[in-house]
Amino acid sequence: MARKPTDKQLFKMKNEWLGQFYEEVKPKDFYRAVFPEGSFEREGHPEDEKCNGVLTVIEGEKARNYIVFDELNMIDEVRLIRTLSSWQSIQRHGKGMKF
Repeated sequence: MARKPTDKQLFKMKNEWLGQFYEEVKPKDFYRAVFPEGSFEREGHPEDEKCNGVLTVIEGEKARNYIVFDELNMIDEVRLIRTLSSWQSIQRHGKGMKF
């Protein structure tokens, strides 16, 4: 009897399948295609009276929401935060490692 693929294996299989039919796009390009410039309120301009995007990052059991304004700056900020937190995690866990 065949073993059920793990979540990581399924994730890899899904991405390989999608890669056969679709081109990968950068997060900002995706957001801009779905929400053209001027769709969201500009940061610091509540007088625009427009909606904002919400970017949700799920890590383990925790979810964090970030407000996305028309400039889309939060997308880069969240990517930087996630990169830095990954690096800090590696540094923290790597201190006691022996090679």
